[in-house]
Amino acid sequence: MLCVLHGFTVSAATVRVWQDSPKPVSPYTNWATAAHTIQDAVDAAAPGDDILATTFPVTEDDSPRLSYSDHVGGTLNFCCTTPMPTPETGNITNESRFVNLTAGNLRLQPGSPCIDAGTNAYVAGPTDLDGRPRIVGKTVDMGAYEF
Repeated sequence: MLCVLHGFTVSAATVRVWQDSPKPVSPYTNWATAAHTIQDAVDAAAPGDDILATTFPVTEDDSPRLSYSDHVGGTLNFCCTTPMPTPETGNITNESRFVNLTAGNLRLQPGSPCIDAGTNAYVAGPTDLDGRPRIVGKTVDMGAYEF
């Protein structure tokens, strides 16, 4: 699962990304109309909006199947986010060092604190969104792309 939280304002909207969304329709505000790509979500998001992406199946009640997710009951674990959620586990607030956040390139640059900072327990499949091995080394990276 990819967890990208951005904005943190009361008026922010949540833009959703799910590659299996049956009918993607901007502004992608629910899982049934979620964007198929992160780039589409970034293009639709306004300043301060949150972008939430999942690779997990979505249940009938319009939520990701949380039994396989690190986002349960409003908690965030092993995410790179600001402000620091508490008392969750494995989160960091350092700059993620994405290749180009503005352009929607959420791949990690060398020296990113997100490299090898995830938890293998939440790996959903053998490859990242580029089709490359999901775990390189001993620990998965935070985010959708393995460095």
